[in-house]
Amino acid sequence: NRTLFQFLFHQYQIINDTQEILRLQSGFACTQDIQLIRYLLEIYFNSNLNIIRQNDILSGIRLICRNSISINDCWSYVRSKWKYLLKNFGHYDFISFIQELTKKFNTKQQLNEFELVIEQTMNQVRVML
Repeated sequence: NRTLFQFLFHQYQIINDTQEILRLQSGFACTQDIQLIRYLLEIYFNSNLNIIRQNDILSGIRLICRNSISINDCWSYVRSKWKYLLKNFGHYDFISFIQELTKKFNTKQQLNEFELVIEQTMNQVRVML
């Protein structure tokens, strides 16, 4: 329900306690409203909006991607923001996140898309070297 979502989101913006922030992120990431999921993905991936704290971005995206109805939208956003994630988050955190996300893949198309992203990334790294 959107009223609860708005309440949780407002609480997130005013609270500074790390554990409470994580609980709030978990709360609004479990919505079954696909429009709210897309909104969350947009604000997490758009640092220019300055809505989500930098240190909450990856944990929030991870929580959203755990929501079974959001896997396709999450994967689309992750693919489109791959370079951003790779550049802005530590190697270990990024790999751990990708492993968790891809565990939910269950189609040949998702596998092919993932392999293509990896191939393109590797080609870009080779060019830079």
